[in-house]
Amino acid sequence: MEESKYFLLLHKKLTGQLTTAELRELNRWLQESTANQETAEQVEAVWQAGKAYRQSYEPDVQKGFAAFQARLEREEVDAPVVSLPARRRVLRWAAAASVLLIFGLTVIWQVLAPEHTPPQVYAADDAVRELNLTDGSVVWLNKGSRLTVNADFGESDRQLSLQGEAFFSVSHDASRPFIVSSKSGQTKVLGTEFNVRAYPEEDFEEVVVKSGKVEYRPLKGRQKTILTANQKTVFYRSTGDLQSVVDTTRNALAWQTGEFNFQGTPLKDVLNSIERAFRIQIDLTAVGPVLDCPYSSRHRDAEPRDVLEAIVLTFDMQLEQEGPDAFRLIGGRSCS
Repeated sequence: MEESKYFLLLHKKLTGQLTTAELRELNRWLQESTANQETAEQVEAVWQAGKAYRQSYEPDVQKGFAAFQARLEREEVDAPVVSLPARRRVLRWAAAASVLLIFGLTVIWQVLAPEHTPPQVYAADDAVRELNLTDGSVVWLNKGSRLTVNADFGESDRQLSLQGEAFFSVSHDASRPFIVSSKSGQTKVLGTEFNVRAYPEEDFEEVVVKSGKVEYRPLKGRQKTILTANQKTVFYRSTGDLQSVVDTTRNALAWQTGEFNFQGTPLKDVLNSIERAFRIQIDLTAVGPVLDCPYSSRHRDAEPRDVLEAIVLTFDMQLEQEGPDAFRLIGGRSCS
């Protein structure tokens, strides 16, 4: 039933496994009524008691059922009196028993399960986030990204899972490979600096190497590629194609380095790099015949609007900002 789902969401919140979307859903449920808030407080209290007295605590499921039954009876007193058919009353009590069973099993699992350390989950929602891992490696998470560090990180290997984009500066350790798992592939290194882009909503995964050597292997198929400094590979999920090229501009790393380097780059590619780096949207529907024109410039530690203003001055365009992460370019003179 519906309420059982929120018991499970409460459980995931207490174990640090709740996603951003699930957190929003749980908060909506909590705001619906004070009864829901009381339920959440009771669940957390039982959970904390289970952690403190793991060896001796025994959950009183009968007492829990009595409390749950009392809550239903209180709701019935306050509500208008409506005579329910016998079958509906039976179904209601059966549903209540089902909820209590799920809650009871969750509590019992927490109390009796062997002690374990949950994975560490890090998120960068609105800004770039820098993380220092226990092995000395440093990670920069781009906006809208999520990194999960396995509980046994550093024991036999160093495994992480990535949704989004991150730049890794990996501490060298030949005995413990550093492995980044993403939706469609796996990146494996010993010690190097590299960038992985693997947003679930995009059709590709991209690995760019700044220094050292990196192995990227798609989850499907046997193909793999070995990359060294200034090389990048792109895996297209829809087609299964894996393409590797030399990339000396390092514009794919601009979100982390803060530096763009354009040398005769077509304007459409320049704007694509800016969109990717800053995680913004640029509306080009009103742009004139300038997208194939070459653009040369270097930008360091600039904000999105600063870079776009330099471009509109070069090509005689207009710039409108339609939101925090939304821009529109208008007009532009031809370069021919």
